[in-house]
Amino acid sequence: MKLQHDLMKKQEQQTERQLKELLLQQVHLKEHLDQIRTKASEEQEQFLEEIRRFNCSFSLVGNRESVSGSQAQAEILHLQKDVDSIYKEMELENQKNGRMNSMLENKALLVELKYLENSNKDLDLQITKAKEVTESLRAESLMVSLKPQTDSTCLR
Repeated sequence: MKLQHDLMKKQEQQTERQLKELLLQQVHLKEHLDQIRTKASEEQEQFLEEIRRFNCSFSLVGNRESVSGSQAQAEILHLQKDVDSIYKEMELENQKNGRMNSMLENKALLVELKYLENSNKDLDLQITKAKEVTESLRAESLMVSLKPQTDSTCLR
């Protein structure tokens, strides 16, 4: 029994020693964790400060609104130029269309003129024929009117 008792005492002492070592290790780990947290916090603060300095150096924070405003203005100008060029293209197309319409009107007028000239020639021919017929009828009429005076059958 005494042997068991001694063994238990030794085991208890070993357990206590292990407990102390683990507690000491826990304290060291907590200190190390605190150091890491402090260092991380300092690095984060330093990083944020560098970002602030960078933004201030290049005026990124204050000019954000003016930069976006100038970009919007540039986009508006670009779109306005596009609109102007489209209007110019439309005007040119209308002019081309106007020229084309006037050419088509001229062509139509030329066709009508040709038709009228042909009609005029036909009418001139008809007038000429009518004059010839009229003259021949006058001559015949004159002949007929003179015939009774010269004709022996009509004189009786």
